Amino acid sequence: MKSPKASSVTIALILLLITGWLLWSSAAAAEETPYIRGAALIDTHGCLACHSGNLMGAMKVPPLRGCELPEEEFQAWVLYGCPQAQPGRAQQSRFGMPAYEGHLDPEDVQDILAWSQIAGHEVPDQAALSDLARGEQVALKAGCFDCHGPLGQGGIKNTGSFTGAIPGFSGEQFKHLCDDGDPAAIEEWIRHGTSERFLSGEPLAGLGRSFMSSQLTKMPAYQDILSDEEIELLVRYCLHINSLGPMSAERYEAHRAALASSKMEVTGQEDSLAGPSLPREVAELFSSKCIRCHGPKKQKSDYRMDTAAAAFQSGDIADFLEVSVIQPGAPRESLLYQFVSATEEDSLNEVFPMPPSEDERLSPEELKVIRDWIASGAPWSDKQTLQSAYSD
Repeated sequence: MKSPKASSVTIALILLLITGWLLWSSAAAAEETPYIRGAALIDTHGCLACHSGNLMGAMKVPPLRGCELPEEEFQAWVLYGCPQAQPGRAQQSRFGMPAYEGHLDPEDVQDILAWSQIAGHEVPDQAALSDLARGEQVALKAGCFDCHGPLGQGGIKNTGSFTGAIPGFSGEQFKHLCDDGDPAAIEEWIRHGTSERFLSGEPLAGLGRSFMSSQLTKMPAYQDILSDEEIELLVRYCLHINSLGPMSAERYEAHRAALASSKMEVTGQEDSLAGPSLPREVAELFSSKCIRCHGPKKQKSDYRMDTAAAAFQSGDIADFLEVSVIQPGAPRESLLYQFVSATEEDSLNEVFPMPPSEDERLSPEELKVIRDWIASGAPWSDKQTLQSAYSD
């Protein structure tokens, strides 16, 4: 018969193993992205039966991959079956488009739009200048998107693996496998197809090795396939995709803008605010509409925006709401864009139209300038200081 002390030790060891298992499994659990959710919705509702691009008889149905409709019009077609409709009045359009109001909500439509854009994405050609575009070319050449999903968004099954799927480049699982996004850890995976660096830090390293050896699709080693320069570009590309997070339709636009920028520095998430100067159109809008109340002389709501260092800090309202004033890549999540695009005061949610004077509010064209700037990563040199266009 075991002594009480021996039984306590046994129980403690069992609890330790269970805790380690739970920690390891929760960190390595399969993650969903908007792309994955969108793909599931498209399959559930049979969207590609009509929108595969092949139905061109009596009805010319456009393909769903790479749809270029504006977000609002895309949502109207999906929910109401026609370009414009009122909520609660779903109808079957004369073109035969089903109305999915009541079956899909706006968040579902956002996931479908993200799938559409990512599935239709075209990798830049060899003439692209940015390192990020070159990194995407390397990812295509190496077959990364075939295993890790388009633009590294996951969704590819892997029989025998711990989660049942090959991980993508976005989300916490990537960070967990790559030592919290350490470039050296990512390079080890690419060069050798495995990571002793990752396994050595796991309490259940033996179990991890067992799953890695039993999974049917294994990570190839690119040591002798890619050049050192290509591996470096691929590491930086993976870091960029991870810094965006699971790619929504809005963040996809930020990725496209980053690909087109020959000056974009692709580093870790910590450097996401570095880059080229504030675009001239944005600087002019801030100087004429904002700096008078949020500059060196006056800081309403304890918020200042004449420099990048100040503008990316939270003011009183952002601190209260626990949100970012400017969230690079995500205009709708940015308090700045919510304020300048608001038309009515919403004191319950602490949202107020800016500028306060209705005569000075931004036009739709000016709002697009701000939105596109934030979506492209909100570039703003730390050496660029704005001056108010007013003399007072």
